[in-house]
Amino acid sequence: MVLTEAVIAMQDGATQPESPAPAVPALIEQLGDTSQANRWRATKALTARGKAAVPALIEAAKSERRHVREHAVYALRDIGPDSVAALPVLIKLLDEKGSTRLVLATAAAIGNIGPAAADAAPALIRHLDKDWTFFGPHVRPALEQLGPNAVPHIAKAAAGPWQQRHTPALIGVLIKHGAQHVKPLLSHESPDVRIAAVRALSTDTESINTVVTMLDDPHDRVRSVSAYVLRGYGERAKIALPKLIDLLSDDNLHVRESAAWGISGMGTVGKDARAALVKASHDPQVALAASVALNHMGFADDAIAAATRALRAKWYVSRYSAAMQLGKHGRAARSAVPALTKALNDEATNVRAYSAEALGLIGRDAEPALPTLRKLGEKGPSLVREKALQAVQRIQNNAAPDRKP
Repeated sequence: MVLTEAVIAMQDGATQPESPAPAVPALIEQLGDTSQANRWRATKALTARGKAAVPALIEAAKSERRHVREHAVYALRDIGPDSVAALPVLIKLLDEKGSTRLVLATAAAIGNIGPAAADAAPALIRHLDKDWTFFGPHVRPALEQLGPNAVPHIAKAAAGPWQQRHTPALIGVLIKHGAQHVKPLLSHESPDVRIAAVRALSTDTESINTVVTMLDDPHDRVRSVSAYVLRGYGERAKIALPKLIDLLSDDNLHVRESAAWGISGMGTVGKDARAALVKASHDPQVALAASVALNHMGFADDAIAAATRALRAKWYVSRYSAAMQLGKHGRAARSAVPALTKALNDEATNVRAYSAEALGLIGRDAEPALPTLRKLGEKGPSLVREKALQAVQRIQNNAAPDRKP
């Protein structure tokens, strides 16, 4: 009878009494188990204990056994702000040698503590000097979690010697706490620091006036970056139009090109720059940016002429981008057929491919290019063959309509 009742109870969904959960000391011991699965079970169980497990985890993080140290840190990381008492030992573990996983988990654990760990910022920043490429993507999020009390530490490091490769990332952290923490760096003696500050400020929509002032910086690269980032402000960048027009005549090529890109984001409100852009586009290196700007303003003929000149640019990316721009104009770009036909012999695969595509989009007016296109369709890189054959078919079928970019 008792057995029958037990069976019925089990069938009805009744459960057997669960065995008591392991005590914290037993779980700490399990962190060093030879089974990875058992180590992670213990880590999860300790994490679930939260603040109550922190004292034992602090001691475990000091263990000479690597698995115990690592999994203790994993648990502290996942406990978050309640593991603040572990901060001293975590800072010390940042200098651990031989276990990259431990160091990364330690940085994350410090970050997860949040603002209460602000004083750990110098230790995290110092750690960046070891290997920015590897550790940077993990340490930067940790710094971002430390709150405003960490800002003085970060600002001091960001203003340090430019040999610190992580300065742009530190400035990126500062901007999250407000543009006011970044603006002082615009007067830094290093142009690289000023450039990093301009780039950070360009993500803040209210800092456009500050960015515009940097167009007068004495260093070419600072002026170039400042002009280029204005592209992202769209029509609001019109306040910078007079200065950008002046920069189209700058002695430095990169500044002139960046000025054209900066104007390109304004659209029709930048029309006053038309003449200056046309003049600047006579330099093939500047012509692509000028073409894009002129096209956005609605000056298609000027844009086509500029893009045609850009086919002679030194940088192959500019050349194939120019071909793509011409293709967007369709038959209206027929004046570019000779230049595009010549570009079919360019040394760069992409230039040949997209010049072929542009000729196909121009349509029947590109018939003079057919012999070269047929030849390209017979051998060579697959992209070039594909685009050439498509162009031949389009031209022969006379199927390319007038297009508006």
